[in-house]
Amino acid sequence: MKKFWMVWNPANRLPTVRHDAEFKARMEAARLAHKHPGENFFVLESKASVSFGCLTWDEHFAAPLTPIAKEEIPF
Repeated sequence: MKKFWMVWNPANRLPTVRHDAEFKARMEAARLAHKHPGENFFVLESKASVSFGCLTWDEHFAAPLTPIAKEEIPF
């Protein structure tokens, strides 16, 4: 995955836009700061990512049924 940047304002919602260049994130932070005076906007840089392997399922099967003789049924 390529490096990306996001803009975060702790007084508002979480970042959702991924910028593919630092200068684009800085420009967006400046635009938002101008629009919302007195609020802080942080430019965040991705440093690393991790993911786990594929999900696997283990199927559980019931033991095969053995026929029951009529005389073994208690009712």
